[in-house]
Amino acid sequence: MTKYTWDEFESRIALSEKMFNQIESLLNDFLDYVTLDFDHLHVHSLKLVTIMLEIGPEILNSFDLAVFYIGARSLREAFDPSIGKRRKKLLEKEKELRKKKRSLTFGDYYSFLDTARTPKLSQATIRLRDLDAYIMPFETINSEWWESYNLLKHDKYSNLKRATLENALKASSALFWLVYYNSKEIHLDEAFSSNLFVKVDPYEIERAHNSLKKL
Repeated sequence: MTKYTWDEFESRIALSEKMFNQIESLLNDFLDYVTLDFDHLHVHSLKLVTIMLEIGPEILNSFDLAVFYIGARSLREAFDPSIGKRRKKLLEKEKELRKKKRSLTFGDYYSFLDTARTPKLSQATIRLRDLDAYIMPFETINSEWWESYNLLKHDKYSNLKRATLENALKASSALFWLVYYNSKEIHLDEAFSSNLFVKVDPYEIERAHNSLKKL
């Protein structure tokens, strides 16, 4: 069961790609003043608050597309019909939440994707182009960067120190991974790219973990 026609899906993917590019541009501008370095990961800034607040809604939008897309399914789903049943149940849950003016949560999407695709969402690995480091933005459902986004959303002034370069990089890498994953459904062999991040292919994950420093 899906919630988008192909045209709707394609249009939303195109918009999500543009949004990521705009957010990445803001982060690149910040890095013109604060060099990308391990010693600068805990730098916090109002500019990073803006970046974090832009990323949050895009994460949820991209999660939604990743769960309810109508293109090719993962190989795992082809051998496990229960995944389609869980997708239908999640869509039904969303319809009920809408009646209460609520939405599916980060945890709802995460729990579905981490068991519905191969490799698992929790194993997703992103390499930083200009730093000998890798990021696993979805390693845990209780990600610090997502908690920081929520705190900033509710009170950015009290939680300014949560807007660190490290959290902005992790949040941005998470969005990049989701946009890449969704974009591949449309462009197939033409992968979505980033100036800051590179998606690590599943067969290269172990090597990346052994040769790079974890952020």
